[in-house]
Amino acid sequence: MVEKSAIKLGICIPLYNQVPSIFFKTFINLFVSSAQKYQVKLFTVDSTAVDVARNVLVENFLKSDCTHLVFLDSDMVLPPNLVDVLLAHDKDFVSALYILRKAHRPCYRFRDGDHYKAPEKVELNKLIEIDAVGLGSCIIKREVIEKVDKENEGKPLFCNKYLSRTEIKGEDVIFCEAVKKAGFSIFVDTAVLAGHFGGIIPESAFKGMLY
Repeated sequence: MVEKSAIKLGICIPLYNQVPSIFFKTFINLFVSSAQKYQVKLFTVDSTAVDVARNVLVENFLKSDCTHLVFLDSDMVLPPNLVDVLLAHDKDFVSALYILRKAHRPCYRFRDGDHYKAPEKVELNKLIEIDAVGLGSCIIKREVIEKVDKENEGKPLFCNKYLSRTEIKGEDVIFCEAVKKAGFSIFVDTAVLAGHFGGIIPESAFKGMLY
């Protein structure tokens, strides 16, 4: 594992117009805590298209000397220990656990043929190897980004793919497929729970648990 003094976090946040106050409050706590232990650089992009934002963020990350990319979406409720716990695993790509906004399912999936399925039941307090995950609260090592970028030959790392008129493969799954193809593993730590603000899940669901 990289020595703590040598770790430089590139915190990358796609933004659009406004953010929930709870994201701002929990992000400030996380940022201050992280900056006291690691070198930290903040990257933000304001865009209506999250795939475009992620491509710009990664391009700027690669121009920096950061050792780890930290993706945080601006609709998350962030536990203060998220960075410390995920870094401690020393994995290529590791995510916190959160629930999808539009469907009460966990953020991670397993491949089933040409499709992906979320587990029916979440095993809590475990580090689980998975096939794909949302990018709302995860840490990815620089060498993963560099190799995937090289193998992608300059094409965008994040894009949406329409499988039919009604079915879409999101930019997160497309990226995870490239990560796996490049020979890296993806994990989720189900002991690190991040809230996901909005959609069908009210803010009250997180009160008393995360803040």
